[in-house]
Amino acid sequence: MKFALIITLFALATSCNNPGADSKNAITQDSVLYKHLKIGINKENYEKHLLSNKDTIGGTVFKIVSAFTPEDSLAGIILLGPNHFAADIETKVITEIDALKRAYTEKYGEPTTSNAKASILNVSNSKDYIQYEWELPNKMAQIGITSNDGTHNAYMKIYNFNMLEKAFRKVEENKEEQAKKDSEKF
Repeated sequence: MKFALIITLFALATSCNNPGADSKNAITQDSVLYKHLKIGINKENYEKHLLSNKDTIGGTVFKIVSAFTPEDSLAGIILLGPNHFAADIETKVITEIDALKRAYTEKYGEPTTSNAKASILNVSNSKDYIQYEWELPNKMAQIGITSNDGTHNAYMKIYNFNMLEKAFRKVEENKEEQAKKDSEKF
């Protein structure tokens, strides 16, 4: 599931608009993904700053999943809530989404995009539903629901668009190279 979420993060990065940079101060502030985790830090510094792969927001424990570029630079993170069944979307999952939104809005203001409140009607398996999105000078942030194999999770993705796009291209190149190597077996 971790791999699927990182691939989803990469896919989302290639479908979003690239936000531009406005001011030095905003870029400095917006280089922080979560706590002391900044865009571009290497895995060694990441592990020094992240003491646990879980954190609590609004009373819910969220798992922290990271995405690195092929050059070993942090490009983004995902805060992933616990698994819920469809019957819990309009109660537990919405409560978790609201807690994430309140916390992020407190620091960065209202979202750039707000979609209809998630419900069982607009969430389907194997697809992300983005309820809120922020386009900031150096990063994107999305809050919504991800669905996989009959379970649904509140999530927050915070990432640098350019770095993830580069990482995604590298993943695709590696797939093509592997396909060529595999074809020689036949």
